[in-house]
Amino acid sequence: MSNYCLISFPKSGRTWVRFMLEQYGGLPILRRSHGLKHPYSLRQDEVTAAPPFPGIERWIYLVRDPRDVIVSSYFERTRRGQFWSELFTFDYSYNGMLTDYLREERGSFTTLLAFMDCWAEFALKHPKRCLILRYEDILEDASRELNRILTYMRAPIDEARVGYAVDVSAFENMRKLELVQRGDVQLARKSGLVGSRSLTPGNPFDGESYKVRRGKHGGYTDYLDNDDITYMNRSIAAKPRIMGHPINYSMFLSQFSKGHDENS
Repeated sequence: MSNYCLISFPKSGRTWVRFMLEQYGGLPILRRSHGLKHPYSLRQDEVTAAPPFPGIERWIYLVRDPRDVIVSSYFERTRRGQFWSELFTFDYSYNGMLTDYLREERGSFTTLLAFMDCWAEFALKHPKRCLILRYEDILEDASRELNRILTYMRAPIDEARVGYAVDVSAFENMRKLELVQRGDVQLARKSGLVGSRSLTPGNPFDGESYKVRRGKHGGYTDYLDNDDITYMNRSIAAKPRIMGHPINYSMFLSQFSKGHDENS
């Protein structure tokens, strides 16, 4: 049985973290979860931070700017939903517009913020049992953040293996891995990457259908208008535990002043 679990809302970067740890190798088993029930099926008032597995002693809570998460989630459900719909009792796929998706009652932005709020509270109550990992920090310095995870998991740190894991898990290589899944044997041989069913684009000619889609911070501004951004910013500001959490969500406030002052 594993004593570790990686918890995150879907599209927060879990595949990236998981792959990086697999490339490092020799680590304790790390369970992973999106919660007791899949958050895409929940209203905001149904979300809890109830541990999904018994016996977990240490948690890694992965968070990402919710505005980027929700856009990535939209493309996951509209471009890749066919891969997962049969596994769930709720409708995993989505067929509407992004502006409507933001405001859906189940599984959308209010659910995402409720999820972050609940798990922020859990992390505050159990600071020694929960490592907070930010997607944006991994983008900034993946080696540093991998070292934080290894230290938390009480694993020996080998800088050469850290460097290898970070290099192999770079965005370009993760994208190659998805193409390997489409049967590109030549690329498979060249990259040396091992495949995974979850890393398969819905359509190799549609960049928005890839599991590893863009890998950037703040990309939501390319897809949403001022009204949608205002809606998200005000929703975030209404969540005190998110804004005051040591995850350092003050970054949202600084983001608001960079090109979006008119939305506050």
